[in-house]
Amino acid sequence: MPSSGGTARALCEDCSLHGWLTDSRRILAVFSTGAPRVRVVDTTTLTTTGVFDVAIAINRVFATPNNRWIAVGARDIVWLVPLDSGRLESPDTALIVNFRKSDVTSARIVGWSPDGQLLYSLLGLDGFRCLYAQRVDIGKRIVGEPFVVHHFHAPDRVWGSSPFSNAIVTNGFVFDQMETAASIWLRAPR
Repeated sequence: MPSSGGTARALCEDCSLHGWLTDSRRILAVFSTGAPRVRVVDTTTLTTTGVFDVAIAINRVFATPNNRWIAVGARDIVWLVPLDSGRLESPDTALIVNFRKSDVTSARIVGWSPDGQLLYSLLGLDGFRCLYAQRVDIGKRIVGEPFVVHHFHAPDRVWGSSPFSNAIVTNGFVFDQMETAASIWLRAPR
């Protein structure tokens, strides 16, 4: 629906939306009919353009701030593919980031740095789910290993994030963190 009001229109069926591109007109979507497919949906014309196809479940998709590349995340792997190549990319043509196996939960990408040189991820490599960054020379190579940005070593707190990313700025990172609490009630038998 236009922000000025009007009639609501469906953008796609059997899809999940993963974030606006900077033109505020196109949005990244993952279609789950058959093999997962990343597509760009134009909200003005309701047309879609294929970007990436893969045979396993996709959990997050994020475009670099300049909209030239996307990171497509699945369980412990990320494919980096050009967004504006004009052709449908496949896993064997993509630049690949393989994360070490997590001891808590699978890796999940959570967004790009404003300059597009760091890909942030949640990794559970030390018994807790913490924020890491992977330096990337887009289109060329992965640089080094993921490094810790911030540890979240509190068993009562859980990181929360949505497919629409987190607020990432030059010197800050805004995210949801859920705190869990519990009570134990004892009742004497009658």
